[in-house]
Order: sequence, then structure tokens, then C-alpha cells
Amino acid sequence: MNRDEFKTGPGGYDLPTDVEPGEPELLEAFDRWVHTAYPNRERTGCPGRSVLMALALAKEKFEDEYTLTHIGRCAACLDDLKQIKRELTEAGSSR
Repeated sequence: MNRDEFKTGPGGYDLPTDVEPGEPELLEAFDRWVHTAYPNRERTGCPGRSVLMALALAKEKFEDEYTLTHIGRCAACLDDLKQIKRELTEAGSSR
């Protein structure tokens, strides 16, 4: 799946075009939970924008388990990743 295969779901989330019924709501609930449980305002342990960019651009399975686990427990990085995906989508649509 590449960045062109996304659509906007409920709440403005960028979702793959092949989501199953109920998945958009599950992803939105996950997002709310991460923001409540793991706001990480101090950015403790964050991998950095370059790593998140590599994840967003990955054409193969992303193998960095630390980063994947961290994003699931860091609202700041989850937000950064969503922003990077939006920027890439906008850049692709402006070409």
C-alpha cells in the first residue's frame, strides 16, 4: 500500500481505502485512548521526525519494533505521523 491509497475517514483520519466496516471507528477510538493514556508532552523517548518519515514512506514492512511500539504509546508521535502522512498525500496530489 502506498500513500496514494488513503481516504479520509470519520473525524478527518487518513485511512487506507481497503478498511473493513467498523475499522474507522476502532482507529478513532484508539487515537482517543492514546491521547488520554499517553500524551507524552515531554516527548520522552520519541524517535524523531526522520524515523517517522521513514515509516510513512516504507513500501515494505517497517521492522523497527521500538518505533512501532512507541507510536502506540505516544500521542505526540502519533500526531506527527498523521501530519507527515497528510503532507505526503497533499504533496502527491499537487503533482
